[in-house]
Amino acid sequence: TLLALRLRPSLLVDAGPLRALLRHELMHVADMLDPAFCYERSLPLSDDGPSADNIVRDRYRVLWDVTIDGRLARAGLAHPDARAVRCREFAETFSMLGDDAGRAFDEWFDRIGPTHQAVASFALNPPGPLGTDRGQDTVNLPGDVFDGHHAIDRQELPALGIVVNQRLGQ
Repeated sequence: TLLALRLRPSLLVDAGPLRALLRHELMHVADMLDPAFCYERSLPLSDDGPSADNIVRDRYRVLWDVTIDGRLARAGLAHPDARAVRCREFAETFSMLGDDAGRAFDEWFDRIGPTHQAVASFALNPPGPLGTDRGQDTVNLPGDVFDGHHAIDRQELPALGIVVNQRLGQ
């Protein structure tokens, strides 16, 4: 098994952000190798097609990141702003939870032993007060595309010095 990391040289200047990035990303690897996490390379497919599959994949990423930063925070190893950053990202991604988003975030952030199945199941079918079918189209264009959600993410990540490049070997 080979693990390759691609880092921008600018990350090597300051050990703090580099350390935070490596801790977080290597927790993904640790989960993938942990038999208790039961990692599977693929996520369950939505009945609503490829656009919905992309939304599920994004939800999974956000939720897994929340569980990782929660574990790092309990170990005293998380970035000081990790909880606030992840809470904001969770609330944006799981907006269908409404007023229950804070409680749901706390449950995932404080979860000690997350599993792939639990994260994937919540990502596929979040139990929001409005239900999973809010009478909107699968893509939820007004809320998820045109409000600049993805542009906001790209602006926040560089401030934390995080670059994720999964095109290894290319």
